[in-house]
Amino acid sequence: MINNMLYYILYTSAVLFYGIGLNRAAVLCQNMKGHVLKAVKSLITVTSSSVLTYLLCDVLLVPYGLSEVYPFVAALIFISISVFCESLIRITARVSAAEFSISLLSILLSVNEGCNLLNVTEISVCCILAFYIFVPLLHAIQHRIESGRPSSDFKNSSLLFFSIAIIILALFAWNVSWLNPGVMQ
Repeated sequence: MINNMLYYILYTSAVLFYGIGLNRAAVLCQNMKGHVLKAVKSLITVTSSSVLTYLLCDVLLVPYGLSEVYPFVAALIFISISVFCESLIRITARVSAAEFSISLLSILLSVNEGCNLLNVTEISVCCILAFYIFVPLLHAIQHRIESGRPSSDFKNSSLLFFSIAIIILALFAWNVSWLNPGVMQ
């Protein structure tokens, strides 16, 4: 379980490897206000949506040969859970914590790659954690770029994306074969 968490949070991070929410992370790192609330809401909605989607696919769609429509079913389940959670947050905290693309793509990734319910839950939690851990890292990089006063030839956003590219290259250069359980046997 720890190997899978390290694998999906660090090495095959949904943000860095699949590109889920990479542009959104660059925008969210500008203002860190409400970051924790958005992370909690995303964790709740993505985890519950992934579990319900997996169960519905396993019980209803696969036996009837309708597994091709699971993205549509996943979107319907996610929208219903997300609207409910968003309305609760707006009533209690009076702020918006809406997030669609990152959450839906994380659900689809977890249902695609998970082979049982525990694995689906673990992958969905790790995808969301990878994104919300990456945003403060980008915020720190951006703060460092701004304090270094770069040349006027470069925009801060371009230097931020150069930094992201260097992080991706560093992760891909690292040998992670030890994370694969079949290698140690």
